Amino acid sequence: EEETIVIDGVVAGQDGWIALHMDEDGQPGQMVSYLPLLAGETQGLVLPFNWRNATPYLHAVLYLDAGQAGVYEDPEIDTPVLIDDQPVATRFLVTLPPDIFVLDQPVVDGEIVVERVISYGPGWIVVYHDDEGGLGNIIGWAALEDGINQNIRFPVVESAVTPLLHAMIHQDLEDVGEFGFPRTDPPVIYRDRVPNPVTFR
Repeated sequence: EEETIVIDGVVAGQDGWIALHMDEDGQPGQMVSYLPLLAGETQGLVLPFNWRNATPYLHAVLYLDAGQAGVYEDPEIDTPVLIDDQPVATRFLVTLPPDIFVLDQPVVDGEIVVERVISYGPGWIVVYHDDEGGLGNIIGWAALEDGINQNIRFPVVESAVTPLLHAMIHQDLEDVGEFGFPRTDPPVIYRDRVPNPVTFR
């Protein structure tokens, strides 16, 4: 939540770089952050990191500083460190806060689209109509899978749509796959509180 990743320890044979990559089918994908690294052992490296663009798994990869010293260059110049022809890298799971990203939009054919939701375990994206700036009645919901869900399209009660709508993540408890709120399936709790709803137009 502080938009950082801590690398506990790195041992480098020479000056180089430690980089974070998103995961693509189990392999390092797009690089999202990097820091210079001195030869020897370094502990507690803190890398800046925009978790809202993250994949649940990330890769930490060690690179050489083979071109201009102190300037990170193309990975074909500052290449990954290899041992037995394999990059020195590790894949690890990050804990991403529950999150909703939704854009202002028209209701088309009685449906809305939520661009991205991060859920812990199965859950629900739930949309409420606006009641004087607060949560009104639930007018639509859709199931979420564990992890990152993208481009979730689902119907809402079109006659109940207000100029402002509010989105929340609910848990999927007991009868998994059947939305049971308010009897079951309450809003998620993160760090001992219910996150604020995300409001959109």
